[in-house]
Amino acid sequence: MNFIQKFKKKGQSFLSFGIKKKNIRFFCAFLAGSLSVCAYPPAYHTSALFLAFSALVYLINEAESKTEAFFSGGLFGGGLSLTSLFYAVTGLYESYSLPVYLFFMSVFFLFCFSFTAIPALLACSYPKGIRRFLAFCVLAALSEWVRTYIFNGSWNLSATVLTKYPSLMQIDSLIGPFGCCFLIYFIFSSPAFLLKKPRNFFPAAAAVLFSVATYAYGINRLEQAQTEYVPGVSLRLAQYKYQPNKGEEFSSFDNPHIFEKFIDFVTKKPLGNTTHVLTPENTFITSLETEPFLFPSWKKEAPKDITFLTGTVRIRSMKDLENTYNSIIVFNDQKKISHIYDKWKFVPVGEYIPFLGRKLPTLTLFGNNIPGDGAKTFHLKDIPPVAPVSCIEIIFPRVLIDHKDRPQWIANISNETKYLHAPGAAQALAAAQLRAVEEGLPVAKTTSLYGISALINPYGIIEKSLPRGIQDVLDTPLPKALPPTFYSEWGNLPFLVFSFCLLTVCAFFHMPSR
Repeated sequence: MNFIQKFKKKGQSFLSFGIKKKNIRFFCAFLAGSLSVCAYPPAYHTSALFLAFSALVYLINEAESKTEAFFSGGLFGGGLSLTSLFYAVTGLYESYSLPVYLFFMSVFFLFCFSFTAIPALLACSYPKGIRRFLAFCVLAALSEWVRTYIFNGSWNLSATVLTKYPSLMQIDSLIGPFGCCFLIYFIFSSPAFLLKKPRNFFPAAAAVLFSVATYAYGINRLEQAQTEYVPGVSLRLAQYKYQPNKGEEFSSFDNPHIFEKFIDFVTKKPLGNTTHVLTPENTFITSLETEPFLFPSWKKEAPKDITFLTGTVRIRSMKDLENTYNSIIVFNDQKKISHIYDKWKFVPVGEYIPFLGRKLPTLTLFGNNIPGDGAKTFHLKDIPPVAPVSCIEIIFPRVLIDHKDRPQWIANISNETKYLHAPGAAQALAAAQLRAVEEGLPVAKTTSLYGISALINPYGIIEKSLPRGIQDVLDTPLPKALPPTFYSEWGNLPFLVFSFCLLTVCAFFHMPSR
């Protein structure tokens, strides 16, 4: 065999290795995961999910081994994470080094990889066909539930794609966000069976039926919608750019110019009938040891007869800047602190490192966040009871409010400066819309410069909002709350029971495989 023949043989071997069927499938899975991002906020190209989810289900259903299904599912989640969550750790690149940034990107990738790989692996325990398809849809939705409550990481739920369509979004009040996740996986992946020979039309027909029923439920609910407003209440939402940098100006937070600057901004438009002002997270820093030092300036500058709900970082003392409370405090109309809420739901990597506690640097502004005691309801003067929610706590369904002391609205005090022009702000707004539908409560969301401040009615519809990237205030009345929804009363229990029953049926009852 001459040199040319040897070269051609080795080249053919190399090419055949590079285009193995399973390698192509892995590439397609990663590509499908990246494509699926087009359906999420803020792009909302929902049709992309038909191609992405159908490709994923087809790859899992036709996998020749559990290993192939595992990597197909995992690479789908990896593609989704790299394209939709990259901005979540960009702050680390600015504050630390490239290796630290790459480390946390790898953590995100593996985190999202596992939460689609494991459902794909478990689904392979079921026979090919409809049973495996149904099992995967249920397991994928359960995976979203697991990462929400066990790993505190429910960012960018697939249910957020519904927020573009007010009528479809209403089903969230009935089946909750994880029921919506199942519905989305089922509907958008059902065309995979139309690619088979012979074709199975049952999943696609069922998907059409579910879509029509969901739309009819939403239309009926919105037709009965009559948004009423609380008399005598006018909110002012401040979208403010000021945010201190880590280690900067701590000693000067008692300087009156900070309050003057802030109050000048809040009152740059006549207050008129404004009764309550909401300001972004981290607006001020207060010290538990010397808290009174800032209040003389506040009492001097703040307008009278106005209640402020404002985000603040509370430190134990000026000598301990590493252990902080991320808080929401209320200055009543007498300019005194009447209520304090400490954030208690944190997000992995951004605010703590799973399994490593606080041994590694995170995105927190001032150091280690100390968790609060849980959800609270503030009973304030001249306004219905309110649930304070700090920043991206809004991504956690069900646990935001005290259901034993049900509030009548939600105040989401946030800081989204770190997103800049990335899609994080739109994703946070979509999460707030879902929480409004689920609980039947209006949400007043105020945030920093690169976020989106908005008033969301109890049907999840944005009534007023401020464009991101500008400093301004938004004046709005407060909608009245709806009665508790089915999801608000029963939570995730119906979804979990449904999931168990469907997995059992798929395991023990024969269905046509083709």
